[in-house]
Amino acid sequence: EMASAAERSFALGPQIWENAIPPELHQSSWIADKFSEYLDRKDEEPFFAWVSFVDPHHPFDPPEPYASMYRPEDMPLPVRQEGELEDKPEHFTRMLQGFSPGNEKYDFRTVSDPGWQAIKARYYGMISLIDRSVGRIVEKLKEQGLFENTIIVVTADHGELLGDHGLLFKGPFHYDCLIGVPLILKWGSNICGGSRISEICQHIDLLPSLLSYAGVPVPRGVQGRFLQPLIDGDQGTGYEYALIEHNNLAWGFNMKTLRSREWRLTCYGGRRFGELYDLSKDPHEFVNVWDAEEYREVKERLKTELLDRLIATEDSKQARTANY
Repeated sequence: EMASAAERSFALGPQIWENAIPPELHQSSWIADKFSEYLDRKDEEPFFAWVSFVDPHHPFDPPEPYASMYRPEDMPLPVRQEGELEDKPEHFTRMLQGFSPGNEKYDFRTVSDPGWQAIKARYYGMISLIDRSVGRIVEKLKEQGLFENTIIVVTADHGELLGDHGLLFKGPFHYDCLIGVPLILKWGSNICGGSRISEICQHIDLLPSLLSYAGVPVPRGVQGRFLQPLIDGDQGTGYEYALIEHNNLAWGFNMKTLRSREWRLTCYGGRRFGELYDLSKDPHEFVNVWDAEEYREVKERLKTELLDRLIATEDSKQARTANY
């Protein structure tokens, strides 16, 4: 079973499928349709809608015209460097060679450059179909007179390797292409478009921010921060690091990552190996300096920072009514 993947060639890229479904019947359109139907039947009360698109996701199979909207030869090649996985924990190479514990077992070493570009072109096509659906949602809100007073948030749960570092899909690989996700906010003339903010924030900031904007008290124990100072004036959230927590049952790893502008530290619970990247010198995370003597002090400082963060983010207990 395990060896079979390594014997197959996927030079033209795995999981590229043709899709004969007309775009208006595709799930990325159907989801927008369902939201429109919801708006048509809802009452006057304020609403919250979670409009969850499945794409962009493998298999890479957008319907036409989106499948051929982008030319593979125009797609940038993946970010990678010969031999870069040799200083990483062993599971990086296992994934590369097709020995993943999940369903996606492919020998990514056999994918050609045109194969990577073909995957990326279809991935971009999937995004464009979602973009069209989000546009339809915006038009529906305008039609109903709701756009000016509706906060729209576009974000994602994770990224996609898309050939970067020779890998595809997702997994216990905390590269920027997986842990850095879009966060787009718009609220009529209250949160205007056109500005990009470069500060660190985290998904846990969405709950207190949306509640605060809606005038709802933030419950005790919510740990995120209100993003208004950041949005109104790029003031910063006060985070030096983002904390990424990932319990990957398939691979058997419980991982914690700290990511700042300068550093990325990844610890694997109960394992001796880990990852550390000096992003000012190595922005593409090619060289793991976890075991490098000259980075020993940095690693210890970041581990202490991680311990402090984990203590600070423990779930708060019920409010005490007495001191003892």
